[in-house]
Amino acid sequence: MKVFIDTNIMVDVLLGRKEFLLQSSNIFQLADNEDIVLYATALTFVNALYVSRKVLGKETALKKLKTFHDILKTAPMGDDELSKALLMDDKDMEDNLQYRSAVSAGCEVIVTRNVKDFPADGEVKAMLPGDFLDSLVEDSVDEDEEEIDDDGEENE
Repeated sequence: MKVFIDTNIMVDVLLGRKEFLLQSSNIFQLADNEDIVLYATALTFVNALYVSRKVLGKETALKKLKTFHDILKTAPMGDDELSKALLMDDKDMEDNLQYRSAVSAGCEVIVTRNVKDFPADGEVKAMLPGDFLDSLVEDSVDEDEEEIDDDGEENE
């Protein structure tokens, strides 16, 4: 599954924001374990550095971002994404660009704490970190149930 990570989720992990850290770091762990393919844009890294360097210092922030870069794929953010973002009615240009990049990368989900900033009925579904993690558990349970036939025996 291709999953786009919004800047606020990356910053939560970078800064160790206690109220958000567990769920956000679990998403990065899933990518590190290759259970999901995680995407972000170059803009995500720039914005995360801008915010985190003020707290961590530039050197520490860059070191952590390099670790993220090792487990993330970079979503496209070029002229096509910009052109389509400019046509969107939403007010937040950064989120429009992130959304169009997620679509171009073929992502199914955008994980963000700002669900309201993304189209509710768009090509890519925006989800809170906890809701996304819960959906993975539900999908796993559904798959397990499919493996058991009507007699209660496992299928091979």
